[in-house]
Amino acid sequence: MEFKNGILRACILLFVMLISLSFSPKLMATSRITNVYMTAGETSKLPKEARCKGYAYKISNNGLLQVSSKGKMYAKKRGNVIVTAIYNNGSTTVNKKYRVRIHDKVKKLKWIDKADEILIDDQYKCVISYKVKSKKNVSFKWHSTDKNVAEVDKNGIVKGINAGETIISCTVKGQKKAKISFKLKVNEKYVQTFKSDNDNSTKKLFELSNLHNGDAKFFGDEIITSVNGKLNIIGLDGELIKKFDSVKANWLDCVSDERIIIYGNFDKEIGIVSLDEKYNLSFNNIILESDNLLIDPTINKIEDRYYITVTEIKGTVNNSNPSSKNGEYWIHLYESDNLRTWNYITDIEHRNNNLEDIDMIYNDDMFYAIYEIEELDKGNSSIVLRSSEDKGKTWSEPKILIESDCDHEPVGAYKDFDKYILCYSCDKECPGKSYMGSKAYYSVFDKNWNCIKKDINIATESEKGILWYDYMIFDNKEYFLFSKDYFTTCDMVVEYR
Repeated sequence: MEFKNGILRACILLFVMLISLSFSPKLMATSRITNVYMTAGETSKLPKEARCKGYAYKISNNGLLQVSSKGKMYAKKRGNVIVTAIYNNGSTTVNKKYRVRIHDKVKKLKWIDKADEILIDDQYKCVISYKVKSKKNVSFKWHSTDKNVAEVDKNGIVKGINAGETIISCTVKGQKKAKISFKLKVNEKYVQTFKSDNDNSTKKLFELSNLHNGDAKFFGDEIITSVNGKLNIIGLDGELIKKFDSVKANWLDCVSDERIIIYGNFDKEIGIVSLDEKYNLSFNNIILESDNLLIDPTINKIEDRYYITVTEIKGTVNNSNPSSKNGEYWIHLYESDNLRTWNYITDIEHRNNNLEDIDMIYNDDMFYAIYEIEELDKGNSSIVLRSSEDKGKTWSEPKILIESDCDHEPVGAYKDFDKYILCYSCDKECPGKSYMGSKAYYSVFDKNWNCIKKDINIATESEKGILWYDYMIFDNKEYFLFSKDYFTTCDMVVEYR
């Protein structure tokens, strides 16, 4: 019986000790001195860890600071005070020290310099002004509400991380309601994919006579092209690298860094090809089929998803007779995360006009679709722009970039830092000659797509007869890919500058 009573007493004692510990402060001793900031004339509290029942406080200078038995502080005037919080539970004594830095009241806090917009990876130092008797002990805390968009360090230096918006704020440490803030927008970093300030004359790199290729695009440092309705790869030396007899292709586009090619053909099919590093087919899948002709496919990879556009034509294709009924054209938009299963999003455009040569680009969280609207085949045509803020679900009304005063054949839109460059070939110097009388041009637009300079001629070595297919910058050189005299010899030409 005495043994059992002993066990019972031990259990009760242990239980009481556990309860007492649960109501005790953390008893971890530390030599670290924690800084606490206050404003003269204001009240504050010691950190919660030092305000448990049983703490006593020792103050190094009562003339600067008062501390109540519950850890509430009143700052009398500017200066530094050491407050030691002492706890004794009968077996252990714990001292926790706090350096209370008291500053004079800061007034008229405002921005001298701040950036409302910056670019990803750019840095900018925010500067503030304020009124105070003495700057001694005045310290600031900087904060960004979304650190995934922008970060700010203890010195007010802001760095753009990702496109988006955040709030940057500056607070006076230890002073109630002393805070200012502003909204910061981080934009995509300006890039250059077209050099508008270069000399406009080009030199011929090579010419393949009588190639009769229907379409072509740069594919890294190679070229993909359609020859007699089959996919071919040609090097920048003009030599054939590989021919794919199993890939029926008449219209082409690509994501070159992933070696992915999209194609359309006269069998009314849209297919996707993936190549390995040795140009072997990883896969070749037909992803769309129709009773109507499907032309001018494009493909983009945007934020780990693939987007394609396909132009469908029902009825007359490329109508050139003003007395005949024109075909019905649609520009469809699809998306996929695996290149095999494609989900329809919407139609970018639908009308009874020839719709051709669409290019879709992504910038500053916006989709831009640029394409040709042709009144009659080989007749006057305009180049228009539509934009989407919701990843292609809805589109703005068309904005005319280039008026319908001749036959325009758009190549695509490119970035020149903070400007857009629209490239195209047109017959403005030889009206009515279409491809056979065309030359290469570009127009410059600001970031809001307002025209700055229009119809700047590129003085190609091939003087005219240009149907411009593609443009790229590679190893700091610019390359121009086009067909010459499309209706007759249809030579493939690459020039550079």
